[in-house]
Amino acid sequence: SKQLGAERTAETGLERALVGLRTQLANKSTDLSQKESAWSTAREELRAAFESEHATRIAKERGLSQLSHGLADALRSLSQSQKERDSAVVAESSCHQEVAQVKRELNLTLTSLLESR
Repeated sequence: SKQLGAERTAETGLERALVGLRTQLANKSTDLSQKESAWSTAREELRAAFESEHATRIAKERGLSQLSHGLADALRSLSQSQKERDSAVVAESSCHQEVAQVKRELNLTLTSLLESR
């Protein structure tokens, strides 16, 4: 009977120890799940930040490329406008010379007519 009591006490102690270990295991499992969830969230946030930074960099590169092409087009247009302006200046100078020549010829003709009278 004494031995039976000792065995029961030992069995009860073992059952309590087993319940304690199961509780510890459940707590550790919950803690591990929370840590895995936090790690997964952090990983997703990092991935999203990387993708956002990557997309921003690509957009900036495209924007710079478009700006570069726009500036090159504007420079070509400016160069063409300058050539057209230079041609217009030459044409205007030529017209002034022709007008001056016509005026001289007209003056000579008028002078000649007046003298012949």
